[in-house]
Amino acid sequence: MTLYKRMITVAGSLAAATTLLSSATPAQAGTSQADVVGCTGAYPSSLSVWIDYRYNYCGGRPIRVKAVVDWGPDSSCRTLEWGAGFRHQWWTGSFSHVAAC
Repeated sequence: MTLYKRMITVAGSLAAATTLLSSATPAQAGTSQADVVGCTGAYPSSLSVWIDYRYNYCGGRPIRVKAVVDWGPDSSCRTLEWGAGFRHQWWTGSFSHVAAC
C-alpha cells in the first residue's frame, strides 16, 4: 500500500471515529421549549423562583433549563434530573418564564 493510500485510509478512519464520538444520545440532546413547558413547574415569589422537574412527561431524561427574568439577571443554564429543582434569586426585575438552553 502506498503512503498516499495509507494516509487516506487513516483520515477516513479518524473521520468515522469522530462522527461516532460526537453524535449525541437522546439524553445529551438539547432540550426543547415544549419539554420545558411540559416537564417543569415554576413557583415565583417577589425576588426569587423555584423551578423543578415535576412531570415524567420527558421520560425521566435530564433537561437543561434556565430562569428568565425581565429587567434582571437570568439564571445560568442548569441540568435537572427528574425530581430535582433549583432556586434562582435576583435583586431587580420580575420572573418571566422558564427557557430551554
